[in-house]
Amino acid sequence: MALPQLNLDSLTAEERLALIERIWDSLSSEAVGLTQPQHEELVRRLEDLEQNPGGNISWTEAQRRIRNPKP
Repeated sequence: MALPQLNLDSLTAEERLALIERIWDSLSSEAVGLTQPQHEELVRRLEDLEQNPGGNISWTEAQRRIRNPKP
């Protein structure tokens, strides 16, 4: 299969990310699939969520903790 020529260097970082997102979104979940370890991790996380429904934090809070870790 021949792919169209695209000068990636001419795209901004934002345009490249948008292109990646469009390509990713075009794939079905069946096409991507999961490895066995990925599947097991998802099952583990779902079980943890069910056992501790209030134990999660928002993405904003996660980012804050990553940027400002406490010693």
